[in-house]
Amino acid sequence: MKIIEKYLEHSGAVKRAYKHLNNSKQLLSQLKNKEGEIVTNRKELMQIETDFYKDLYTKTDPLPNHHNNIIVPRNDEPVPEFHENEILQSIKQLKPEKSPGLDGITN
Repeated sequence: MKIIEKYLEHSGAVKRAYKHLNNSKQLLSQLKNKEGEIVTNRKELMQIETDFYKDLYTKTDPLPNHHNNIIVPRNDEPVPEFHENEILQSIKQLKPEKSPGLDGITN
């Protein structure tokens, strides 16, 4: 309330008071620890957050290894030759100043 009163007294700007109040960061008031207990102590909250991000970013294999299960279909058909006109036409259709995709070609 003091912030709103301050802005109203000095400039009458309700929008500025609203903006000031909404720009403040909201802190977590409680979290559950690994045992499932609700923690509200600031130091304990920070420790829970620190442990969470340490675990998150130090895992050696965060995702299961599924790339060996992928079956790539074989295509025995020969690839037809490219003609210079086809290549030039494709290059002209590319958008300028765009970063390349996975294949290294800008699009």
